Amino acid sequence: MKNWDKIIHIPKVTRDFLPCWLLCIHFARASGSTVVDVSQWMISHSTTSPLPAGVPENPQKLILVTCHRRENIGAPMRSVALAIKHLSEMHPKIHFLFPLHPNPSVRENVRPVLTDQPGVSLCEPLNHDEFLSALRQSRFVLSDSGAGGGHRTRQACPRPAARDRVKGVRN
Repeated sequence: MKNWDKIIHIPKVTRDFLPCWLLCIHFARASGSTVVDVSQWMISHSTTSPLPAGVPENPQKLILVTCHRRENIGAPMRSVALAIKHLSEMHPKIHFLFPLHPNPSVRENVRPVLTDQPGVSLCEPLNHDEFLSALRQSRFVLSDSGAGGGHRTRQACPRPAARDRVKGVRN
């Protein structure tokens, strides 16, 4: 038996766990998700871009919102918009930043409820640097997908899912 043949006899669970264990020994910090790891690195190395017009400078409590999934268009998306409206009325110190997806159906469901709502800024989609800056400055991310939420794991930021069903629990 050659030396490299010995690894074949190691149980799969051990083979899967071993790289993580070795990373821990060498003090590498990794979440196990390439997208999250790269996003964490990019957020920590990005510059702070100004937030879109209407967002107060240095907001104490900024909540970034992304909502665009096809299955949420219609009543579910209006419910999310109504919940944001209600929260902004109940908690005036919180500011919601909601970059609107270009899909006209998304805009038709969100704009009538949240346009001119105090404490809510609707804006055009953010470019990558602006989105990373918004993630960095937000205290909370509300999303109907993993896109914004998955990227915000670096400070144990709460990321509730704005949908009925989720595929799995994320840390």
